[in-house]
Amino acid sequence: MLPRWPLAIAPILWNNDDLPELAPPVPFERVLDEIAEAGYEGTELATNAPRDAGLLREQLQRRGLRLAGAFLALDFFTSPLDSELEQAGTLARLLREAGAGVLVAGPAAHPQRMASAGGSRQPATTGAQYQQIATGLERVGERCRQENIVLAFHNHAGTFIETAEELEELCQRADPALVRLCLDVGHLVLGGGDPVQAIQRYGQRLAYVHLKDVDPHVLERLRSGQGGFLEGLRWRVFCELGSGCLDLAGIVGALRQQRFEGWIVLEQDTSFRPPLESAVESRTRFREVAGY
Repeated sequence: MLPRWPLAIAPILWNNDDLPELAPPVPFERVLDEIAEAGYEGTELATNAPRDAGLLREQLQRRGLRLAGAFLALDFFTSPLDSELEQAGTLARLLREAGAGVLVAGPAAHPQRMASAGGSRQPATTGAQYQQIATGLERVGERCRQENIVLAFHNHAGTFIETAEELEELCQRADPALVRLCLDVGHLVLGGGDPVQAIQRYGQRLAYVHLKDVDPHVLERLRSGQGGFLEGLRWRVFCELGSGCLDLAGIVGALRQQRFEGWIVLEQDTSFRPPLESAVESRTRFREVAGY
């Protein structure tokens, strides 16, 4: 029997945290209504979601949804480590109380890298920077473990960990017992990586997957230096599953080969279409390829 992964969607499709001016804000309750209507089993924590675990549980259960996890950007360079640990601990506690099991942590954006994301003009990540990120993540992983929450590192365009080579260096330095992996396949494509190879390489470390397709025409604009990450979002570099250059069938096959058992979270940061329409199309395409 084929594995049936729990399928969630990220609420950023409704309210983009990087570019909130793109569309009028959508109330949290309506976001949940449309996620349920689109046929998903879960959601990530929305920016406008209640931070009371009981109320959050009630809102989700009313619609037959579960909380998959939450994303947190961590800054180990300009913010005190104690502050980042406190922030992560508070979120991990909320996740545990609300029934989720994974805190997804990405590195904070870097201005120069944001301006050249997907291109070839990236400033190099130094050995000291790798180590600072790895050490900080291990400390956060220890804090999450106290709440029985898994920490999963998220590769992200516009940060010091964008390319496949940078992800490999970080994974070599960070303890896999404390720092698992949330592979974002769309961001890896932006960074020039191959998601199928990454799944094969890190299969035993994978705790969570962010699934997103990439518009090849926008990707080419970024690679030619016409814009950076925010411009890419405005141009809708991430698109509905099946409409871009992502090898979705290869990814599904690799996840099965690695016996992956975690959440798959469809994540499309922006869309020219109504969010519900995009959510339904991506969910339909995923289930066609996955066979359920």
